[in-house]
Amino acid sequence: MEKRLPPVFLLLMMLMSMTAGAMALNKVSPIISIIIPELNLSGSAQGGLLISVFAVSGVFLAVPIGVIMQKFGCYKAGIFALSALVIGPFIGMLYMNFAVLLISRVIEGVGLIILTTIGPAVIAHEYKDRNLGAAMGILMCFMILGQIIMLNAAPRIAAFSSWKIVWMGTAAYALIFLLLWIFMLKKLDWCMKDEMMDGENRIQMFPKEVFLNWKLWCLGLTFMLALIAQQGVVAFLPSYLTDVKGMPASAAGSMVSAAAFVGIPTAILSGIISDRLGSRKRLIVIFMVMSSIVYAVMPIFPSSQYILIILLFGISVYGIVGLCISTASELVGSQNAGMAVAFMNMMQWGGIVMSSAVFGSLIDGIGYTGAFYCLVPITIAGALLTFIV
Repeated sequence: MEKRLPPVFLLLMMLMSMTAGAMALNKVSPIISIIIPELNLSGSAQGGLLISVFAVSGVFLAVPIGVIMQKFGCYKAGIFALSALVIGPFIGMLYMNFAVLLISRVIEGVGLIILTTIGPAVIAHEYKDRNLGAAMGILMCFMILGQIIMLNAAPRIAAFSSWKIVWMGTAAYALIFLLLWIFMLKKLDWCMKDEMMDGENRIQMFPKEVFLNWKLWCLGLTFMLALIAQQGVVAFLPSYLTDVKGMPASAAGSMVSAAAFVGIPTAILSGIISDRLGSRKRLIVIFMVMSSIVYAVMPIFPSSQYILIILLFGISVYGIVGLCISTASELVGSQNAGMAVAFMNMMQWGGIVMSSAVFGSLIDGIGYTGAFYCLVPITIAGALLTFIV
């Protein structure tokens, strides 16, 4: 009998491969103040587009990607995804052109959305009823890891050399895991064959149990609103600390990364607590209300104690992702859980697409203070929608 790949090894490979995509997504925001003048961009709105366009592919690919994976298998899909994360940065780095750089960001985004579909599918299959909550909680830390790495490394690398070296760094990291994927995950589709390749269990593209479920739509809108606010702040908080608070870029990146550090235990513990409470909705509402208070206080909080508000920001926003995705799968039952997660991914990427462009436009129009205040009604609306779920 052929030997299976160890679940712990698969968890590590999925986590670190997905982190390659998270690094690509988060490499712009810490050095946006360097990129804008170098590329002669018109302002924060164009800079924000460099961040949010990354997620455009996620809006359109989130739902059909499950069917694509069934056709080609997780192994080949992963190779394609990591290849996109290698090729995309080189295209953007070689041409000092805003339009080409946008295209390269979309290519990278395709890589990340495929990996964020493969990873949860593999972990859900390998762990099933055995420590699934803990394993999925660890896997969902991929975005936090990408933020921590880029918020600390990107400003220092760009200041020492050039933003192009940051692009080379993310491509090199993706290349390492592309090679590991090619040579060490050849048995992946064999391990997944009972889930991914069974013709009787093929995923329907648009099951009515998912797309006509009004509670799921309310939850999806809550998720989208949370991501619009969260990712907008993550994208522009480093430049806010630099431009308004007068911090060096490297210090600003390190301070913002503190939110991601507290986000790791928050993401894991929130899932455990919600299981014990028997209700994920309560925690989602608490986190949404807490984040609205944080956004209201951010423009007026004393600079000398700003690390406190950043830590509260990390606690209030990073537990929501796992809670929303878990709730979505429970709303539709196990048969449609995969497509429910795909639906939530679509809403998530929709929020990320809008986040930086919306927040950047608000900054250009009414300044940082007004932009932060605009996030308060957005998150309160998300909290109210949660009561319907």
